[in-house]
Amino acid sequence: MSNANRVSVSALENLYSRYNDKNAILLFVGEGEDQFEFEVKRRLSASDAANIVAAVCDGVVDSSTGSYRPELKDYLLRTAVLKAYTNLTLPEGERCWDLVYGTPVFAMVTGHDKRPVTFGNWEYDDNEVIDVEQYEQIVAAIDQKIAYILNQSERDGAARA
Repeated sequence: MSNANRVSVSALENLYSRYNDKNAILLFVGEGEDQFEFEVKRRLSASDAANIVAAVCDGVVDSSTGSYRPELKDYLLRTAVLKAYTNLTLPEGERCWDLVYGTPVFAMVTGHDKRPVTFGNWEYDDNEVIDVEQYEQIVAAIDQKIAYILNQSERDGAARA
């Protein structure tokens, strides 16, 4: 490859700056006195994305005991996504469950044409808030990691038998 074809790091960083706004996007939810705004990051860092994958997988599969709780996957994904992408403060326990399922916030943040999210009678499928490709890769990584952990547990169980 000749030197004429080499692109400098500076040129790539300039290109990145042009396509990546550091400012969070503001979304509004609710009506009247109950309306509030919250911030949403368009794209996560590698560590934030990895934290979502770990939080969901660790909650769904206990790698030490092999217990599997698929019924928690969607809830854990919603909670981890809202914590990573937004400035919302979520409570613990049943109150958190009620808020992530009983408000349109998750749908507003993640719903897009390939994976619409329905809340109430409204289908959120026009997301231009988060980087949809990155979000889809996070969801795929969760599925792959859960499958890997379950496969490893099965192999370890068969090896002990």
